[in-house]
Amino acid sequence: MYLKKLELQGFKSFANKTVFDFSSGITAIVGPNGSGKSNVIDALRWILGESSAKNMRADKSENLIFSGTSKKARSSMAEVSVTFDNSSQFFPVDFSEVVIRRRVTRDGVSKYWINESAVRLRDIVDLFAQARLGTQFSIVSQGSADSFIAASPSQRREMMEEILGLRRYQIKRRDAKNKLALTQTNLERVRALIEELLPHLRLLRRQAKKWERAGEVEKELLEVEKRYFGARIKALSVMDARIVPLEQELKEKHERCRTDVKSAQDAFVLVEKRAPKKEEKGELRARYEKLFTERGELERRLSSLEAEIRILSSTKSVPLNHQLLLSVASSLKEVLQNISQFNFDFS
Repeated sequence: MYLKKLELQGFKSFANKTVFDFSSGITAIVGPNGSGKSNVIDALRWILGESSAKNMRADKSENLIFSGTSKKARSSMAEVSVTFDNSSQFFPVDFSEVVIRRRVTRDGVSKYWINESAVRLRDIVDLFAQARLGTQFSIVSQGSADSFIAASPSQRREMMEEILGLRRYQIKRRDAKNKLALTQTNLERVRALIEELLPHLRLLRRQAKKWERAGEVEKELLEVEKRYFGARIKALSVMDARIVPLEQELKEKHERCRTDVKSAQDAFVLVEKRAPKKEEKGELRARYEKLFTERGELERRLSSLEAEIRILSSTKSVPLNHQLLLSVASSLKEVLQNISQFNFDFS
């Protein structure tokens, strides 16, 4: 494996597209101060997955983009592409050449490619970690040659882990810890939501049971209504069937009483005109007693008829015509009133 090519466009001081072709062996980039040698190293760090602003000498990602000069406009994006020879299968991919490209725009959007396939930054870091290639030892900056000797035990351990190829697992371990921490936070939120919703859940559960029971209660109520009103309708039908003959009977009695009253009135007129004989008095007394006997029977019938009218009037579910009964009752009251007007002394 060796570095074949490095392409820069819009990255720091490289406004135009610049291509560095590296042949096998030793390659050196020389130039005066301020010519951009360090920017080339920064580009390599950046493409290898470096995210530290200190190591990149930039406060934010926008500072990586060419900011423009008095003679050239600023760039809208910075892009770095690096090509590796992979004929020895140094990288764990089935390609003889590996091309990695990274781009950032001024709105902060970053994109990554491996052999022109869009990937994530994590995929690029993982690829270099599997190849034991990173920014810790792959790039030795000026003044950092003795970093291993001057490093603390924890820093030295990180260096050894990168040399042994453990960085990949360290990254996975860190990601797993982050996921566990996020999961723990989500669990705490879920517990808080459960505690908040539990009283409402109990209430909804009771309401749901009532709603389930409502169908059964409604069905039972309908059955009870059918039985109750069925019996009432049957009884009212029987009562209604009795009204027709009762009407006919009352009509006949009404006509008979009217005739008797008329006859009594005529007789009373004759009695008033002349003095009656003893036989006539007896006959009148008998007719008088018979008339008032029928009056008592009519009063009992009238009371029964009025009770039936009240029962039928209170039952609104059965449509009946009560005007007929009311008319008959009114006629009976009129006859009874006429009968009550007669009061004679038969001594």
